[in-house]
Amino acid sequence: MSETLFILLLALSLYLVKKMLTQKNNRAGILIASLAVGAAILTRPIGLGFYLLVLSFLFWKVSAHNRYNLIKSGLIISVLLLAWMSRNAYRYHHLTLSTAGNYNLYVFGQNSYASAHNMSLLDAQRHFRPQLESKSENGIGWRQTNAARSLG
Repeated sequence: MSETLFILLLALSLYLVKKMLTQKNNRAGILIASLAVGAAILTRPIGLGFYLLVLSFLFWKVSAHNRYNLIKSGLIISVLLLAWMSRNAYRYHHLTLSTAGNYNLYVFGQNSYASAHNMSLLDAQRHFRPQLESKSENGIGWRQTNAARSLG
């Protein structure tokens, strides 16, 4: 569901980074480009790897002045992401950029558990649901449950 928003933010952030590199003394442009990059990464954390690749390539291809702008932009993005990760650490007791991994493991782990134990998908869902609900009420991540450990 977040793919459309991610692609929009990705395209917008690439455009703004290009614009940031072509204009001199544009503090507002650096801030806006950094916020767009940060928003794209927070929407889909896989974007972090993409941006690290793009920014490392740009870092070697641009002038010294633009390297300084890329460093400032990277610091702004880092502060934004660290703030979100701190929030997740406080809330979920786990320093992570995204908590979607727990849900993905829950949903996709049911199929492998069902096939490994020769049961229907519905029976596997019934097996996992009580542990997921009780652990989430206590603020414990799903990966720390016995059901997650039984996946191997």
